[in-house]
Amino acid sequence: MLEGLTPPARQKGKCKAQRLIDSLEPKDADLLQSFLDDPAWVAETLSRSLRERGVMLGAKTIREHRESRCFCERSHA
Repeated sequence: MLEGLTPPARQKGKCKAQRLIDSLEPKDADLLQSFLDDPAWVAETLSRSLRERGVMLGAKTIREHRESRCFCERSHA
């Protein structure tokens, strides 16, 4: 049943947050970027609010992206 199962290809140089932004329509991408840039959105609250709309982005991923500790930054180091 599980023969041939392989993980999806990873995009080099981009974290999940940036890949999500890149996959959205421009208006939604701009909105998400503004939410990520807004410190009023606590990472856990933003993650929960996005999940309620069917967008899966974890609080840890949000924090790492905000703090430039994500794969986006490490790949350019």
